Amino acid sequence: MADIERYIEISASPEDVIDFVVSQWEGTLDFWETGIEGWRPLTPPPLGPGFQVEYVGRMLGLGLRVRMEVREFDTGRGWSAHSVAGPPVRGDWRFEAVTGGTRFTYRLRYGMPPPLLGPLLDHALLKKRWIKAIEQSLANLKTRVEAR
Repeated sequence: MADIERYIEISASPEDVIDFVVSQWEGTLDFWETGIEGWRPLTPPPLGPGFQVEYVGRMLGLGLRVRMEVREFDTGRGWSAHSVAGPPVRGDWRFEAVTGGTRFTYRLRYGMPPPLLGPLLDHALLKKRWIKAIEQSLANLKTRVEAR
């Protein structure tokens, strides 16, 4: 499985950052720049264990529909979501108070089908693009939260 972790420091309180990101999860996730299309909550708010979303992960013209479910939820610290339909995916969203604001860490773990070709394609092409998409999205999140 591929494993990508990136973080960004945002000049806002953890409560403000968490509130914004939760509202995105419960809505359209429109701070995400590329790679995620058609984000759609499947369960009503509030975000917490059992909350589900569906989206298409798209990179290099490949689109895979994924349904994620929040499994671990720690108010004020973050959550983890696991795929319940589609390819194996786990996303971890963590918030930590730091001097001057919040460190937001996003970790993505995923597997690419089919078993032999998928990992080769991922290593050669996709992982680099996912890293770029995550970094762009975190920068966009920082800009949007700090402008509030």
